[in-house]
Amino acid sequence: MRPFILLLLTLSVSAVQAQYDDLLQNPGITWVAEHEADYELNPAYTANLESEYNLLEVIRIIGTRDKNGLYPNSEANLPFYLSKEIYEGIRAGSFECFADAGLTQPLNTEQIQASLIWKDSTDESGFVLENEYTLESFVTFRVRQVLYYSGKDRRLGARLLAIAPVAWVSDEYGNMIQHQPVLWIKLPALTARQQRRFPKTANYALQTLMKDNTISMDQVEIKKGSFDTKAWATQEVQSPKHKTLSVEVFEPLSPAALKAHIFTTDTVTSINDQGQSVIDRIIQQNALEDVQKLRLVQNWYYDERLHALDCRLVAVAPMATISAAGGLFEFDKPLFYVKY
Repeated sequence: MRPFILLLLTLSVSAVQAQYDDLLQNPGITWVAEHEADYELNPAYTANLESEYNLLEVIRIIGTRDKNGLYPNSEANLPFYLSKEIYEGIRAGSFECFADAGLTQPLNTEQIQASLIWKDSTDESGFVLENEYTLESFVTFRVRQVLYYSGKDRRLGARLLAIAPVAWVSDEYGNMIQHQPVLWIKLPALTARQQRRFPKTANYALQTLMKDNTISMDQVEIKKGSFDTKAWATQEVQSPKHKTLSVEVFEPLSPAALKAHIFTTDTVTSINDQGQSVIDRIIQQNALEDVQKLRLVQNWYYDERLHALDCRLVAVAPMATISAAGGLFEFDKPLFYVKY
């Protein structure tokens, strides 16, 4: 029995890792890790969430399911466009769905439809009340992706593995309550030609900048090698491989301007016996010493004809963790963007 269980575990792992086995086998890829994070991927945000997972900018949105060239109710569908596509795709059986993020527990048609029903409460007679999620219930999406680093190109990359709509419902007081992921969708594999054309052919394109979901290395599941966030950022400052952009206006930074932004001096003064202010000491400061996390900037593309979602990592920012006096308050600050 034990060998059989080990065989099942091996097959399960292989089924997931098959989506990025080429990265594991590529000697030029020095680091590979899986990561999960929640994203808001609809054109509109909800104002009721306690956390802002990411910033979002819509690049392009084009409806393709029209009747005689007319688009009724298009304005009403735009705020929750991706939720609508995912919701309708689930109900129509357009996706390969699983109960788990590891994609080891496939769901049949009956189970998929049952996942859209949730038990609300029990009335006085003990009867369990059931409700069906609506497309507006899909407020956020839990994304499982693989992150990797090419040592040769000094380039970080990301590849989508699976996505799960996360339902949010209002309680009796109007507060938004987060439910567990409804189910996990295995994203269909694209041909090489489709991958090249996808950014242009996908009818929905958007860009996200991580905010409250920035990545630290203790949150990822390492599959190959290692990655030192501070060492990477230091190398990009000392010997830039790619274009670097300022945080405020996303304008290019020269190597000299980048170093001047990172390496600064602070003068500490004191009052001498004559009551004069004199320089006590000069402190050399390096903003990279506080780098602990990464902010990813990604372009996302959805093609409603293929029922396919893809993303491209277009920039990365090292995030410095800033502590207030006494260490009572911390916030993450992007230092600069490395543009790919």
